[in-house]
Amino acid sequence: MPRKVTAYACQYRCGHGFRSKKKAIEAHEKTCLRNPARRACVTCQHTGLDMDGYRYWYTCAVGALPEGKDCIVNCPHHTVEEGR
Repeated sequence: MPRKVTAYACQYRCGHGFRSKKKAIEAHEKTCLRNPARRACVTCQHTGLDMDGYRYWYTCAVGALPEGKDCIVNCPHHTVEEGR
């Protein structure tokens, strides 16, 4: 007979996985790059576009991303992209 298991996942749908303890996911959400409050490149409208119109969060349209970095947090140019 299968048993019921309660699990928690990140509300920002980052793919971090599931945790059995709510506090573990709450701790992750504070540092999650998809959390708009972190002001990270992943949620910014200034990310670059490729030729097909898909967003690449590791490129920056305003040049705020330092050389060699894939993503930064607390960016002064951050603007939340609609729909995120």
